[in-house]
Amino acid sequence: MSRALRDVAVYREALERLPELELSELRQQWRALYKSDASPHLSRELLLRAVAYQMQEVALGGLGPAHQRQLRQIALQFNETGEIRRRARVELKSGTRLVREWQGRTYEVLVLDDGFSWQGTL
Repeated sequence: MSRALRDVAVYREALERLPELELSELRQQWRALYKSDASPHLSRELLLRAVAYQMQEVALGGLGPAHQRQLRQIALQFNETGEIRRRARVELKSGTRLVREWQGRTYEVLVLDDGFSWQGTL
């Protein structure tokens, strides 16, 4: 078994045990993961969720740079204006063909006036 898979298995077991931990043990986990003390005002539930999230991030990886940048931009915009503008959704015009190759097979979707056609079926 690879080291990465062993690490994920170890974190999975640790995640399963989290709800059984005492508050002081959760605070120790926080300290180990975040390298600082948790606020004494955090509820047990929030502490549990934050520790679980950080454990998963360590084991499986966190947000990619593009998503981190997008979140920073949203936070900056909110701090400046007090609101968040959503990006406009992409509108697909009738007649557009969406083609994707996956695992050696080609999949095709055709955009229609009233929906989509997948692989030539309505």
